[in-house]
Amino acid sequence: MRIRPLRLAAAGLAASSLLLLTACNDDGGAEGKKGSAATPEPPRPMSAQQAKSVLVGEQDLSDGWKLQKDVVVDVNDPSQNVLDKAEPAKCQILADVLNTGRLLTDFKITKQVVFSDRSDGSSIAQDVSGYQRPAEAERGMKSLAAAVKGCASFSATYEERKVKVTVAGFDVPALGEEKVSYRLKIDDATKDQVLDYDVVSVRSGANISTLYNNWGEDGERGEKAFDRAVHKAAATLDKVAAEAKK
Repeated sequence: MRIRPLRLAAAGLAASSLLLLTACNDDGGAEGKKGSAATPEPPRPMSAQQAKSVLVGEQDLSDGWKLQKDVVVDVNDPSQNVLDKAEPAKCQILADVLNTGRLLTDFKITKQVVFSDRSDGSSIAQDVSGYQRPAEAERGMKSLAAAVKGCASFSATYEERKVKVTVAGFDVPALGEEKVSYRLKIDDATKDQVLDYDVVSVRSGANISTLYNNWGEDGERGEKAFDRAVHKAAATLDKVAAEAKK
């Protein structure tokens, strides 16, 4: 059986939208300043520079992994989705995370990075997204955790074909204020191929970092590099959350 790696896309379609999102976040804290003086302001939304600081780099991975400079996970184009039409609907968030890197659509800032191994057969990708308030990020993590627990398997479409998706636990240490981790396998029986992922989402304050490891038959499994990336991102995310409270 062939193992097919994640389908990623050039950043061209997403570049303008990501720049727009960055530009719009300079005054993201204005909403929190409204209201009575007696009401404490919520933590400031993460800035573009802070989001960038949470992204891992080549130096954070093991040897042999290289940055894909013009590649992102989300190109804001539904035709590039990895998965569509998850059934039951409660499992859709698992598809959304693969398609966009994010748990929620109402983010205030987002940054992404993608790496590949020597053979270009495997990839490690990361999304860092900030939300207006911690409660919003908590809601996304709660929905993702519920889907992982309640969706041991579900159906979806991949390249307009029906596929079976299975989800299993993936044990990692406690990170951030909360984390959700799982292994996901997409079985495309009609093409005799499988797509495999390890996924870890970590929340600190109003911000979430999601990393996933997708490996191919001829690619590196990437466990060491992925583990290092997850821990580095979580540590920096904690620092950003602490700064937002000052």
